[in-house]
Order: sequence, then C-alpha cells, then structure tokens
Amino acid sequence: MSKHMQGKRYKQENKNKKNTRSIKQTKNTRNTRNTSISSNNFNLEENVNFSDFNRKNINENKRDYRRKNKKKQKKHKILYIILIILIIIFIYSLVTIIRWVIYNISSKKINEEIRNTVVQEISEIENPEQTDNNFNKIDFVKLKEINQDVIGYIEIPNTGISYPILQAKDNEYYLKKDIYKKYNSCGSIFMDYTNNPNFTDDNTVIFGHNLLNGTMFAELNDIYDGRIGEKIDINIYIENYSFRYSAFSIYKSEPVKEPIQTRFQNKEKFIEERIEKSRINFNIYPNSEDGILTLSTCDNTGKDRIILHAVKTLEQIVE
Repeated sequence: MSKHMQGKRYKQENKNKKNTRSIKQTKNTRNTRNTSISSNNFNLEENVNFSDFNRKNINENKRDYRRKNKKKQKKHKILYIILIILIIIFIYSLVTIIRWVIYNISSKKINEEIRNTVVQEISEIENPEQTDNNFNKIDFVKLKEINQDVIGYIEIPNTGISYPILQAKDNEYYLKKDIYKKYNSCGSIFMDYTNNPNFTDDNTVIFGHNLLNGTMFAELNDIYDGRIGEKIDINIYIENYSFRYSAFSIYKSEPVKEPIQTRFQNKEKFIEERIEKSRINFNIYPNSEDGILTLSTCDNTGKDRIILHAVKTLEQIVE
C-alpha cells in the first residue's frame, strides 16, 4: 500500500474515532439532561406535596386556634357573668348591712327617748311610799299621743328590757314597724292580736325580736342560759294597773310545732308540761286560776324560739 493510501486511511480512522466520541458525548449529555429533568420533576412533585401538607397543617392550626379562641371567649364570658353576679351580691349585702345598722341605731335611739320621756322611776317620784313593790310610773298620756295602739309597758329588772307594748289587728304589722308606725326591721314589742289588752286571758302572749345589738327581747337568751339568775320578775303596766309576773318556765321550741295558746281547756296540764320542759328550775308552781304571761322571741340561731312563761304574783291599782 502506498504511503498516500496509508495516510488517507489514518485520517479516516481518526475521523471515525472523533465521530464515535462525539456520539458518546451526545448520548451522555442527553442522559445527563434526562436525569436532570427526572430529578427536577421529582423535586417539583416533592415540593408540591410538601406545599399541600403545609397548607393542610396551616388550615388545621387555624381551626384549632379558632376552637381554642371560642373556648377562651366562652370562658371569659362565664367569668365575666360570675364577676357581675358577685359584685351585685356584694353591693346588695353591703346595702343590707348598712340599712340594718341604720335601723338598729334608729330603733335604739327611739326606745331610749321613749323610756326617758314616759318612765318615771321610783327614785324620781316625790312620794315613793305611794308606790309599793318597786313599781315605776308610766306616762300613758304621752304614749297614747305617739300611738293609740300602745296598750301597756313591760320592764324586766336587771335587764335592758323596758319597752311600750303595742297591739294591732294582726301579728304582722309591728314585726317591722316602730312605735311611730314607720318601717324598721327591728320592729316593736307587741301583744298577740287575739289577747285582751287588759291581761285578763288565761295566757297573754307578747312577742319581740332578738336583735344582735342586745335590744328588744335579746336578753331572753341570757335568761335561758342562766346568766341573769333563777329569780326573774316581770313588771307589766297598763293605764290603771301594774302587774308583777314571776317566771316559772323557759325553753326552746320549733315555731311550727308548738303554736302558742291564749286559752286552755286544761290549764293544769299546760302548766305541768311547761315546768317539765323548762331549762331552769324556778321553783314556782302556778295554780290553774293564776294568769299566765308568755314572752316569745327567736334564739341566737334564728331557727328556734325561746319561750318564757311567768305567773301573775301581784296586781296593783294605779291611782
């Protein structure tokens, strides 16, 4: 083979090698490109899936937040309502306490003024010998000028009990009215509306509140507890007479269970039963002919009543 032919062949082989190399490079480039496209497609799908997941999470978080927010708002509303109710209760209680204090002060002041105006004690009487048995004098003219419903006056020595006795057409009227017929939660001392105001019934009943400031019939609790002794005398005054009653029984009773009687079919049995239930032994035993006085108030708990029974031991005409 000539040199010319060999050179030509060599050139052709080199050209073929270059073409083969170029084809391989092209294939590699295409493969690389395809791989890159596949990878990009995968990444794109992955990104799309991740975005959907994030969107779902965000929506769920929003829903959770709304639910929690609604619960918080509902809880706040409930707390707000409770707070308002507590404030209303507090204001009502405060107003009630203030009114109670005002009524107590007013009641105490009124009764002290009445006492100083209408009661003339023995030490103040010009001729004490004209007044027997330590009876004071009561100015019923002044009392009647204040209120025509005044029917008497009650005193218990060694206590602060010293009040006018009123009587209305029912037992509700003077529960929360003073002697001037004005509203006062402390009320007045009053006689049962069915009783004869002259104290001539088998049993004359007088009611009064037990006040925390120690006024009205509060000291009946002290008698019940034995703090005033075992000899309890009660002075009752009406326009023409003065009476003395001596306690023979004191006990607690449920209000509904034991209604107070003013007249008896068997007075002896009534007296015996009351002496038996008495917390204190007064060593006084009334006869069936003797007039009985009953004082009634609530105990310190307000659940039961304290009942004191006394028998008439003295009657004196007032000139």
